[in-house]
Amino acid sequence: MRLSNLGGPLRKLRDPSWRVGVWTCSLAVVALWGSILLMGITDPLGGINSLFPLFGIANQLLAAIALTIVTVVVVKKGYLKWMWIPGIPLLWDLTVDADRVVAEDLLRRPEGRILDAALPVPGRAGCR
Repeated sequence: MRLSNLGGPLRKLRDPSWRVGVWTCSLAVVALWGSILLMGITDPLGGINSLFPLFGIANQLLAAIALTIVTVVVVKKGYLKWMWIPGIPLLWDLTVDADRVVAEDLLRRPEGRILDAALPVPGRAGCR
């Protein structure tokens, strides 16, 4: 959603020189980040402990997207003999990402929440 789509009382947020809006938005972002940190302190399985793996996964997927774009550009320009330069790191990144998702799902969550939702196994709780 873009700020230009805001209407009514939120229309003023489009103006970056409006100090009240700047301070309110900054305070909201800081408060939300602080609440995540507080969850990490009070709940040993939540908050920042659950965010770090997400940052790592997001970083690796961003690298995979960049390498895919570079590989496509190299192929489209006709440099097929050079496709291996971005292609091998791309295959390695995708392999490591897939392995990490499975390991994260099975090792850190013994009940397998993510994979159970994606691939339901008959006879397990929640499956028909």
